[in-house]
Amino acid sequence: IDFGNVLKNKEHFADTLGDNIKDVSFEIEGGAGKIGFGDDDDFDYDVSSFTLLGRLHGQLDKVNIENAAFDFQGKKAVLGLSAEGFKNYLLKGDLADFKVHFTAKTGGFKVNELSKLWPKYWGNKAWEWCKEGLYGGEISNAAFDFEFGWDKKSKKFGLLSLNGTAEVKDANLFYLKGMPVVKNVYGLVKFSKDKIEILVDKGVSDGVILTGGTVLLYDLDKEDNFIKLDLVGNSSIADALKLIDHEPLGFAKGMGVKPDEVLGDVDIALKLDFELKSDLAPEEIKVKVEGDLKQVEYLGLKDGETLKADNLKLLVTDKGFDLKGAAVYQGIGVNLAVSEDFNEKKHKSRVTAEVQVNDKVLKVLGVDAEILAAPYFTGESEVKATLTFLNNGDIEIFADGDLKNTAMDYAFLGFAKPKGVPCRAKAKILVDKEKLKEVSEFSLMKAQFSAKGKMEADSKGRLKTIDITEIKAPKAFAKAKVAFVYEPKLKLRVTVSGDSYDLTEFFDSRKQSGAKDKTKKQKSLKDPLEDVTDTDIVVGVNKLWTNPKVPVTNFAGKAELRHGIGLYRLNLVGNYGSSKDVKMKLDFEPRGNEFILNVDSNNAGSTLKVLRLYEHMKGGNLTIEAKRDKYKNFRGHAKMRDFMLSDTPIVAKVLSLSSLTGIVDMLTGEGLRFTHLNAPFSYTFSTKKLATEDAKLFGPVMGMTVSGSYDLFDDTLKAKGMVIPAYGLNTMIGSIPLVGRVLAGKDGSVFGTNYSVSGSIDKPEVEINPLSTLAPNSIKELFSE
Repeated sequence: IDFGNVLKNKEHFADTLGDNIKDVSFEIEGGAGKIGFGDDDDFDYDVSSFTLLGRLHGQLDKVNIENAAFDFQGKKAVLGLSAEGFKNYLLKGDLADFKVHFTAKTGGFKVNELSKLWPKYWGNKAWEWCKEGLYGGEISNAAFDFEFGWDKKSKKFGLLSLNGTAEVKDANLFYLKGMPVVKNVYGLVKFSKDKIEILVDKGVSDGVILTGGTVLLYDLDKEDNFIKLDLVGNSSIADALKLIDHEPLGFAKGMGVKPDEVLGDVDIALKLDFELKSDLAPEEIKVKVEGDLKQVEYLGLKDGETLKADNLKLLVTDKGFDLKGAAVYQGIGVNLAVSEDFNEKKHKSRVTAEVQVNDKVLKVLGVDAEILAAPYFTGESEVKATLTFLNNGDIEIFADGDLKNTAMDYAFLGFAKPKGVPCRAKAKILVDKEKLKEVSEFSLMKAQFSAKGKMEADSKGRLKTIDITEIKAPKAFAKAKVAFVYEPKLKLRVTVSGDSYDLTEFFDSRKQSGAKDKTKKQKSLKDPLEDVTDTDIVVGVNKLWTNPKVPVTNFAGKAELRHGIGLYRLNLVGNYGSSKDVKMKLDFEPRGNEFILNVDSNNAGSTLKVLRLYEHMKGGNLTIEAKRDKYKNFRGHAKMRDFMLSDTPIVAKVLSLSSLTGIVDMLTGEGLRFTHLNAPFSYTFSTKKLATEDAKLFGPVMGMTVSGSYDLFDDTLKAKGMVIPAYGLNTMIGSIPLVGRVLAGKDGSVFGTNYSVSGSIDKPEVEINPLSTLAPNSIKELFSE
């Protein structure tokens, strides 16, 4: 102390105190009291006793206190303090320039006693939460660093910054009313001016083992304080569901799941964010729950049904939930996606599933519709279905299927496709208590074909009607309806009407069926139509196409197919072109154990094209009469008058080898006219052979006789006969009484050339006997017999 200066200025000692006293060292001991920073009691720390050593220097403007021992109501602490602007505070009570750096280190104490060491002014709501929400256990190795000073904004002295840490052992964490307490919490607490963060190492909550996470109290420097929890752990799925089912969350009930019905394990992350207040409403809580579910098995299905998954991802928020992953339902692989909007009032939840569908899957799913089974539908389709569970218990299904890997044969409706051809189907389905209610809309699309419509179900959930409101293709614009009759046995009733209808696919599919038999190198003894469900088909259209070239106009037809029999009845009538005088009529009717076939047309060429029997004929009158026995063998007679043949390779080859080149030119050009064809024929179903004996074909230019057979299975031909040139002259000579009796053959002709044809119909072997031309036909017939 500068005593000389003190004595010199003794009248103004107080004013010159800083100049007179250079340095003060002090030791203070005290009892009960408080440390206060300001006038507000919330700035005070209660003290039981203390001992401190310090130094006042810098003209009494700075103070340093190191390793001060304080007893805060039984809690020992080592404090340190340094301050600036102390002179004005000490002498004038002015805090404007006063700054304090305060450190504190404490030993172990109970978590419940934290509030005794925590100044309440520092986040009143957070102080209340910590007092009630963090209890039990111990705190150790606590260290704090405070900066106090004058806040120019609030014009008050207070806490400017804070950094601190403390270890928590075996504490309890209560974070939200209704939710279970997190017990045995171990971790580190970090303090700052505007937040407190608890870094959780481990703990347990209602069976969920916590392996980490954070509890963050934030905005402590503002009027409204908040808490954010981010906890991760592991448990059984059941325990995790029970945890998030506590109120105010109630998520398991919201998902419609009973926790004990779900087996498996889960890694769970629970995130909550809400304001610290007493009147907290559930909708004010922001929630996010993420679960990695493993080895899942759901027991909440019907008796005996199972749903299993190796891994599923669950996301739950305050707005709804999502569940995704690959699962197996009753042995069926399903890519599953379940979602629910808690705020959606129209439905409860929504499920998206991707599944490979085949006939076995349909059976498992309870879809028992013969029209979706063989022979109509075979193969496997990739279907994405969205199931919406409505509040009234109904399920609305939107299905989108990729049918490329399926084979479909609805040729009687004008649609068929082999496997590998791209095709797509969509449908909107309504199911009521596991029964089909309706298909309000559906569509079927492939290249140059589309169909759309709707379906209805009966009271038992079976298909009642399929109403195809539109069928569109290059040669089709029609509508159709399929009705299902279940008693006394299942029968389909199909009606088709419209401007045009294309059955080319139907005939092509029959041809492809035969081609498949050939690749198997064995003849099928079964009619493919025998496998169909009993079906009645009625068609009435302006144009019916069965081939790419010639339609039937003003067409009306009826077909009856019977399971185990195949075609049972067929009645067709129509015209060609715009004239109603050019007509075709076909009837195939049962009569006892037989079936009677009658075909009558005044345009044989068009009729044979329509029936897909022969393409290289024009005009003519056609009559066919035949009978089919119970073994599906035909025997009958075909007659044609006044027709023309053209572009017939086998006949052309026979004529060419017979040196009848002029006739060949006519056949390959405009065509060769014939006046008559008479052909008795038979067809043997077991051998797939069409045979004729002594068939006669003749006209003004030439005639032919044919005896032999055509194998429909392997497309081979074996026949023989005569080519008779100048048929009119030949028969005229044969009609001379004496000469004809000696020289003419059975057909009345005198001269002709013997031929034979064998082998593939595409490349037949034709043989001609040139010397036979010189011999009268009567002699040739004599020796041929």
